[in-house]
Amino acid sequence: MEWKNLIFMLRQRVVGPISKAIITSVEKREVQPLNNGILLAAVFVDPPNWVLLNEDQKIKAKQGLCRLAMKIMGL
Repeated sequence: MEWKNLIFMLRQRVVGPISKAIITSVEKREVQPLNNGILLAAVFVDPPNWVLLNEDQKIKAKQGLCRLAMKIMGL
């Protein structure tokens, strides 16, 4: 996930007020998508990205996959 790379790079290399503002903004916006089961499902289906999800997010991702499959099958 690119936003994780951005935050990591900014924390390691840059410590100015603009970089701090970018980090704050990205972290604030990061929370909302990571509560979305369908988006978590999209991350979950790519095994290399599993390390980005905590256990609660993995559960939400699996639930999101189930909901998506049910919608596709018309249930």
